[in-house]
Amino acid sequence: MNKALWSKKALALPACAAIVIGGVTFAAAPAMADPADLSITSQSVSGRVLTVSGTGTPGENIQLDEDFRNTRQEIPASGTWTISYTIPGTDTTAQTYTFEQLKGLNQDGSVTVTAAPEATDKPFAVTSQSVSGRTLTVSGTGAVGNTVNFDAGFPVQRTAIKDDGTWTISYEIPGTDTDEHTYTINEQRANLSTVESLTVTARAEAAVLPFAVTSQSVSGRTLTVSGTGAVGNTVNFDVGYPVRRTPISDDGTWTISYEIPGTDTDEHTYTINEQRANLSTVDSVTVTARAEAAVADFNFSLTSPTDGDTVDSRTVTFTGTGAVGDTVNVLDTDGNRAAPQTIVDADGNWSTTGTFSDSAAVEQDLSVNQVGGGQGQGNIEFSITLPAVAAAPGDGGDEGTTPGDGGDEGTTPVDGGDQGATPGTGTGTGTGTETGAGAAPAVGRTPAVGALPVVSG
Repeated sequence: MNKALWSKKALALPACAAIVIGGVTFAAAPAMADPADLSITSQSVSGRVLTVSGTGTPGENIQLDEDFRNTRQEIPASGTWTISYTIPGTDTTAQTYTFEQLKGLNQDGSVTVTAAPEATDKPFAVTSQSVSGRTLTVSGTGAVGNTVNFDAGFPVQRTAIKDDGTWTISYEIPGTDTDEHTYTINEQRANLSTVESLTVTARAEAAVLPFAVTSQSVSGRTLTVSGTGAVGNTVNFDVGYPVRRTPISDDGTWTISYEIPGTDTDEHTYTINEQRANLSTVDSVTVTARAEAAVADFNFSLTSPTDGDTVDSRTVTFTGTGAVGDTVNVLDTDGNRAAPQTIVDADGNWSTTGTFSDSAAVEQDLSVNQVGGGQGQGNIEFSITLPAVAAAPGDGGDEGTTPGDGGDEGTTPVDGGDQGATPGTGTGTGTGTETGAGAAPAVGRTPAVGALPVVSG
């Protein structure tokens, strides 16, 4: 700012000195000819406009040093003047401003005022927003002295609007999703009443997580593994073709399942790959697991023999189905085992064989039950018919039961039957009492010549 040609501060002339310019002589009046006339009578600020009024020497000039080119004016005959000045910038800091009265080129007094611009009330608005990870940052404008907050419950975090009418506030997006959500921001007065509200829409950035296994489990022969990885990639079990790929979710997590082949329950190691969209492998991890033993999906049952069956032997095999690992008992009516206790095998089947004694009744009322923690515990009652016990060969009955068997006493001497005759079912009352196939004639008895043998019953 060069005031050399306009202010005595830059060009001071002695009293009554003359200066010749272009052949014309200008006489400078004595400095401070009538400084007592210069005074400030009022000042005010509206927004950033400073207005100052005062008195001065009529005919002399008055100016604001900070903007002398635009504010210089001649003091009217009334001796009063008014200067308005728009304070530049955005701050509201108090500054000192100098007003000078000039007589010709000479300063004829100066006064100062101190003033601060008023804060500018700007409309409540968003000027920018951004997301870094799950942090949403929003900037905007509003009325100085108010606060802004995200309308997201308690505790409330408030940010004051600055003196220049601007604000910036951040919010941690909860959860793990990357879905788009709408958030409300409030402008509030000091008494917490809401002046205005606005909304912003944003989504969290996908989490970038290392490729790792977080959990694994086996149900039957199904191995299920969960973990983390880079969003946009896929995971698969490295077990040949066809390849089944599972995408990594927007929150950086994944879950994949694999049916363990075969029937064994041995421990095996399985490799899981993380792959890019071009199917190149980013990383691999391994898990070790074993299939669970098969569990029958049927209830306890008796398949053979069934209720009412007639069996062809007193040695009976009982079979059925049940829960793997459970114990099976076959019992008679007194609760005694009719067959050895057995266990349901890995295929869900059971079998046990018992033998009934010759003295056991032909009709047998039995029950079979399953004991354990598996599916289908129960008790089945049933009846079977056993075969009768066969008579022993050569049983001739009681001695002397039917009189005359083998011939009457004292008639034809055939007691005991001829040699080689069919065994009789009884014995005679004579002296011959031998029975059985090929029995010899009784002692002292000679078979009658030409007589036919008598075969007992």
